[in-house]
Amino acid sequence: MNRFGGKACSLARMVQHHLPVPEALVLPVEAMEAFLLHNRLEDKAQLAVEKGGARRLSSLRKSIAEGAFPDEMEKAVLERGQSMGLGRLEGGLAVRSSAVDEDGASRSFAGQYASVLNVLEDQQLLRAIKTCWASWFSDEALAYRRQGDSLPRSAGMAVLLQRQIRARTSGVLFTINPLTGSWREMVLEACWGQGEALVSGKIRPDRILLRRPRKTPKPVQRVLARVQVEALEFEEGGQKRALFPAPGGGLEWRDLDSLGDRVLGEEDARRIGRAGLRAEALAGCPQDIEWALDHRGELFVLQARPITASPPERGADVLWTRRFFGERWTELATPMGWSIVQAALHEFVAYPKTAALHLGGEPPTQLLRGRPYFNVTIFRHLLFKFPGAPPPRFLLEFLPPEEERRWLRRRAAPPGITVYRSILAETVSEKRWKRFRWNPLSNPSAWERFETELREALPDLTARTGDPTEQLEAAKRLLREYIKIHICSLLFANIFYQICESAVPPELRRDLLRCPVANRTQEVNRDLYALSQGGDKAEFLARHGHRSSSSSWEIFGTRWQEDPEALDRLMRPYAEGILSDPERLGKEQQQASQEALEALRQSSKTPAGWALVRTVELTRRYLQLREDQRYVFDELLFAMKKILQRQGTALWGEEGAAAIAYLEDGELQALARGEMDRGSLLDTARARRELWKTYASTPAPPVFLSGDQAPILKTEKRRLQGLGIGPGVHTGRVRILRSPEEAGNFERGDILVATATDPGWTPLFLVAGAVLLELGSMLSHGAVLAREYGLPAVVNVTDLLSKLEEGQLITVDGTRGLVWLDPRE
Repeated sequence: MNRFGGKACSLARMVQHHLPVPEALVLPVEAMEAFLLHNRLEDKAQLAVEKGGARRLSSLRKSIAEGAFPDEMEKAVLERGQSMGLGRLEGGLAVRSSAVDEDGASRSFAGQYASVLNVLEDQQLLRAIKTCWASWFSDEALAYRRQGDSLPRSAGMAVLLQRQIRARTSGVLFTINPLTGSWREMVLEACWGQGEALVSGKIRPDRILLRRPRKTPKPVQRVLARVQVEALEFEEGGQKRALFPAPGGGLEWRDLDSLGDRVLGEEDARRIGRAGLRAEALAGCPQDIEWALDHRGELFVLQARPITASPPERGADVLWTRRFFGERWTELATPMGWSIVQAALHEFVAYPKTAALHLGGEPPTQLLRGRPYFNVTIFRHLLFKFPGAPPPRFLLEFLPPEEERRWLRRRAAPPGITVYRSILAETVSEKRWKRFRWNPLSNPSAWERFETELREALPDLTARTGDPTEQLEAAKRLLREYIKIHICSLLFANIFYQICESAVPPELRRDLLRCPVANRTQEVNRDLYALSQGGDKAEFLARHGHRSSSSSWEIFGTRWQEDPEALDRLMRPYAEGILSDPERLGKEQQQASQEALEALRQSSKTPAGWALVRTVELTRRYLQLREDQRYVFDELLFAMKKILQRQGTALWGEEGAAAIAYLEDGELQALARGEMDRGSLLDTARARRELWKTYASTPAPPVFLSGDQAPILKTEKRRLQGLGIGPGVHTGRVRILRSPEEAGNFERGDILVATATDPGWTPLFLVAGAVLLELGSMLSHGAVLAREYGLPAVVNVTDLLSKLEEGQLITVDGTRGLVWLDPRE
């Protein structure tokens, strides 16, 4: 490894075991050292590695490009190159880097070092070798090595000279599913022509999901792998152009005549899958394999690297995130609104003894620069992964991307037993189960009782003759009742959804896993359409005026009843004829949903099948509850806003109705007890209001904080990685919106890009071609609606708004959770 690099050693091992690898020659690390010494660059190289700096590294790379080979080395390289096909018709070489720290078990360095394809002439070969050596000293590779605490070296690059395979089709194979973490599945991506078009992100490949044989002793597994690799799903990419070797060297784009044809047949896919399993067995860990089929259909493995899997971090550092809360507070939280909701939440999610012993001692939530953060340190300990199975995704979604990927790539990981034990002890000692509606079968009926209770209480809560202090306490009690149901509803929805997603037939998945009947959000859409056709606005506001266009968990969020003009902006797509009656779409979806459920029932004649049907029915019920509960919650929060505004007016006159939002609930209670002065408290509210204006005019703080620092996140030049929550692919123009009211020129097919969405954004989903959100989850509001309306959608793309430009043409791949920063060919 220290002489020939990870890539070359991996291929050599496969050659020894008779896997189909192209003929190759390796220039060892000593060749690079000799080249640097011959050109008197060794000291310059050592200094560049130790000190870094873009100018110093650039100067070194230029010196390498202009350097001369030692005579004997040049002669030997060219002679061997010619023996492998250099200079021949239909010949050529692929020159690939093979660094000593590349393709390791913990880090891959994928994409950090250079490769040069279709090298045809002597001078091209010499330049290609120097290009690979120079890439060792690139800014990106040096930063990557330092990030991983690799020891700095002035020379560590071997170079692989490989016979160029003139591919008819090529691609990559992942011997585990990198999107779900399932070791039962392999993912095969294939394109016409050379694989560089795929790995560079210029085309959308065909995607094939394969299932490997069940885990058996290795001798048996090798036999089974020859016959039991099963193709589960085919997804065509619709490739229009491909890269092929150019007559003068390098690659060139050519139009395809075979548009619409599958790149691979099932037997070829199975054959590649079997080769991948053999490579995995040799390496002892999952592999990321580049392969090619030539024009005769012969298979070649071009390179293989481990799918890196560092151990999952438990860690003592406190991890904070704006995920989950970001969808509920798309704008700043007010001090009063946050303090009331935070106190209610802490009754359910605060485990102070466990936090003090094992989780850094911090509270479950905090408000930073007006943005609510959730302390998700505990999820690092609650997470687990059964051998070969996906981890619980609804917990995984709260972790930074790099940490999430490490979890997905592990074969298995036990939970943090000590933390589980501590939580259980605290739960038993305090009888915490009484705080929740934890029975998954009775939780829906508990919700129905709560909704009835709230409807009966609302007239008294909003009566202007009532005592505001008593009304607020009654509203807080209802808030706690809501949370004890809602938390469990969210939990059950996520658990059941993940079970069903992996268990139901793929062709039924979309129609099965949606609300069985129209939810409250769809009901608002239908009424909004009716309003656009001449309906009564007063009647609409009387029914739905408690809804907010943003920040649906913010007590002081602006409601439609307070800003009726917001409805005009939301009705624009209907009024201009861009959209038709959503009731028709709703009926079509409901019919498709019922037909899919009936098809599942007909195919489920065993006890296991009946259990799956029941689980699907529960999942659909909880998807319904997720939307309906948010609608009703808005009514309670609007009532609380009216109560607090009345209190503020009584204390400070007209100014007090707005000023009270910038106090905290504890301060208001202290004033009632005579412990604070009314005038100084108003001054506090005024000062906070100015501070909040500053927060609103500055960029939002990081999505993740480890302690008080943002974790280092890997960046991609050509694509962004997130969580795919709505399958499909769409290319369109970026429209960055910070609220639905900014959508005046939003056109059909535009890509909706936002921090997060809540129910007030729903009409835009009927116009958008795709949805792209910085914050969200598999069952966030945006995810549910995207699947309802068949939109490709990706969420959890960190720093999204700063990485895209208004009007930019991009491609959203909701199946893989990818955003291509250039439109795919």
